[in-house]
Amino acid sequence: MRFNINIDILTTLNNLSIAEQRTIKKISNDLVSEQLATFGFHVGSKLKIISKLPFNGAITCEANNTRIAIRADDAANIIVMD
Repeated sequence: MRFNINIDILTTLNNLSIAEQRTIKKISNDLVSEQLATFGFHVGSKLKIISKLPFNGAITCEANNTRIAIRADDAANIIVMD
């Protein structure tokens, strides 16, 4: 007997390393979700981490050929998956 188990590994954007690429699964803060939507960042968007500033600083990421910097506190509201 075989079982196929499909497990998505979920984490938040602020836990990713530079050059990692993930897909946005959920944005848990409505205000952050609205702000990101104005730049074309939606659930289902694939994004890549470009840079991270030290000491819990801003995270620069790219999706849909658009780069933005996100505060680490806001990035903690963005749930991503492989």
